Parts: sequence; structure tokens; C-alpha cells
Amino acid sequence: MAAAAQLSLTQLSSGNPVYEKYYRQVDTGNTGRVLASDAAVFLKRSGLPDLILGKIWDLADTNGKGILNKQEFFVALRLVACAQNGLEVSLSSLNLAVPPPRFHDTSSPLLISGSSVAELPWAVKSEDKAKYDAIFDSLSPVNGFLSGDKVKPVLLNSKLPVDILGRVWELSDIDHDGMLDRDEFAVAMFLVYCALEKEPVPMSLPPALVPPSKRKTWVVSPAEKAKYDEIFLKTDKDMDGFVSGLEVREIFLKTGLPSTLLAHIWTLCDTKDCGKLSKDQFALAFHLINQKLIKGIDPPHILTPEMVPPSDRTNLQKNIIGSSPVADFSAIKELDTLNNEIVDLQREKNNVE
Repeated sequence: MAAAAQLSLTQLSSGNPVYEKYYRQVDTGNTGRVLASDAAVFLKRSGLPDLILGKIWDLADTNGKGILNKQEFFVALRLVACAQNGLEVSLSSLNLAVPPPRFHDTSSPLLISGSSVAELPWAVKSEDKAKYDAIFDSLSPVNGFLSGDKVKPVLLNSKLPVDILGRVWELSDIDHDGMLDRDEFAVAMFLVYCALEKEPVPMSLPPALVPPSKRKTWVVSPAEKAKYDEIFLKTDKDMDGFVSGLEVREIFLKTGLPSTLLAHIWTLCDTKDCGKLSKDQFALAFHLINQKLIKGIDPPHILTPEMVPPSDRTNLQKNIIGSSPVADFSAIKELDTLNNEIVDLQREKNNVE
């Protein structure tokens, strides 16, 4: 934290008044202190995964006291800006020039309609896309897809380290089918060129890099999610970011639905089978409960792809292909095997369904 302590508020905010505006939103009484609960709700609006937000909090909360002063809150804001721009979340990134962080306004009609992410301009410029499309076509795609063995030589040709190439593959294979379509290939090329320019490859795909064709929606609308998040915060008594069966029992039973049905909904939403629900899983559970209460729609036997919470989609895929996809990829030749395994798994899954 010493590096951060040496930076003034002006340096941290690059003199941008937006930082002051954000600070006033969380410290309305100008007490010079931001409580963990207030900071958590505010920072969540950045759209970053909980894992990244946890790391940001740990770096900003100097002595683990659960409260941020103004300077520490500015550190958190600056780290959010770094993460949103695909930079590493570390104190060394505080010196880098980044635009101010962006936060969704929960009362904004844009967010409620769900169009804020959908309308983000794609980070891949049209002239670059044309260049990547030409490379894609030269690799003889089959039915509009390139398999791992066709993409492999192009990636290796970049001479980038294999762990970086592993991450590029993992991020660009957005629908996790072991192949790249035209748009996914453009994402892979974009990331490779960024890495060659010494820009760090992000740990998760920034929203602006997701091709418009891949911006899938979740069954839980942003308006519903905001409502269920409020209930979650009140239900999560020990504030560990999860709710147990004990914590939700009363609120579930109040819905009046049969306990067998509620148990089925719980099982569906506990995608990691750990006996607890994350905030997204809790929102999905309430969505399924309300579908039954309001529209009479029964929950499915298994979750459809658009039902799986966005935060669980990558994790589920990692469970399928092994705990460390990057390590699997590190030998590069394993790509083909991986490809076949995924095809077989999906065929099995379709048979089960």
C-alpha cells in the first residue's frame, strides 16, 4: 500500500471531478469514512466480477479495518478503472493513465431496459475486423468455424508465451464450443495484437470486447436483479456473499409454494452444489419462484443456457474441461483432444436432455 500512499488524491483521480462526484455518493455526510457495506453496493455497479472486486477491496483497505478513507476509496476507484480497461489489478497499475471508472446508475432506464451493455460499441474497429476476416477465410473455415488445430499455428506464430495464448483462447471461445467463429476469431486476433503491444491480456473479457452477436441476455432482467439484490443483502446475515438454506428458509416458505418445488429450485440454482447460493444464483431462484407464482410456469428439469447466471457460465465450463484450462492448453497440441472431448460431452448432454 506504500505505493498508493505516495500518490495524492489529485494524482489518483488524474484531477478528474468524476472521482469527487463518486465519493460524495457514498460519503453523503462528508465524514471522511466509507463503510464496507456502502462501498460494496457502490463498487458492484461497476459490473466487475466479485473476485476482482474482492481483490480491489483488499488492496484499498490498507489495514483490513473494513472502512476506507477518501484516499483509499480513490485507490479503489482507480483500480476499478484499471480492471474495466483490461489492466492488471495491482498497486503498480495506479500510475497508469486510465479514463475514470464507469458505474451503472441503478435508477437509469438504460440499465433497466438492459440496453446499456448491448449498445456498447465493439472494441474491434471495422478496418481491423476486415483484416481479421481475411485471415479467418484464408484458414479454410468449415461451416463458418475454425477448429483448434487451424487456429493453433496462427497463435503460435505470434511467439507469445503459451500461458498468454491459453488465456487468449479461453477468452475468445466465448460460447465454449472448442471452435472459433468469425467474431470470436476477431477477438482472439485483437487480444494477440494487444499482447504484442505489451498490453496485458485481461483475466475476463471486458464487456466492450464481447462481439455484439454474442451479447446474450440472462433470463433475469436488470430491473429484477436490482430488486432481488436488495433482498439478498438483507438475507445474507453474515455478509459472506452467500446465503445458506437456513438463511433463505423463511423467505422461501413465505412464497407459499410447496417445499418440494422450492427444494427443486434450490437444487437448480446451486450450480456448484455447495449448499449455498451466490447473489446471482439467489436472483435466479427468485426469478423461477416468481415465474411460478405470477405466470404459473414450472421450473425446468435442468437449467437452459440463458438461465445459467453469467457469473457461473465460465466456472461451469472450467468444471467440464478440467480445473485449469490454461494448463491444458499449455502443451498446445492438447487443443485437438480438448476439442473432441467438448464435442463428446455436449453430445452426451444432448442425449441426457
